[in-house]
Amino acid sequence: MKRLMFTGFLVCTISLIALSQNFGSKFTPEERAQFQTEWMNKNLNLDEDQSVQIEKLNLEYAKKMEKVKSTYGNLSKLKLARSISEEKDEKLK
Repeated sequence: MKRLMFTGFLVCTISLIALSQNFGSKFTPEERAQFQTEWMNKNLNLDEDQSVQIEKLNLEYAKKMEKVKSTYGNLSKLKLARSISEEKDEKLK
């Protein structure tokens, strides 16, 4: 469980970094969620039920992260992205 939480935190942190580098605009939320799910499946050896749950969660939060793009100001974007990531981490637990 601790490994899953750490991995979730790591994925969210990577997402924040990617967002700050405008990486997110190249992929749809569905593609980003799929990349995250594949990475988590590979590195965490999730079973089928966990994989389905994680995929839904990743998609939900990838769509929420889309709102960050329309937010004005880098600091505002960072704060919004961080709050979304923290919310996702709580659900991963």
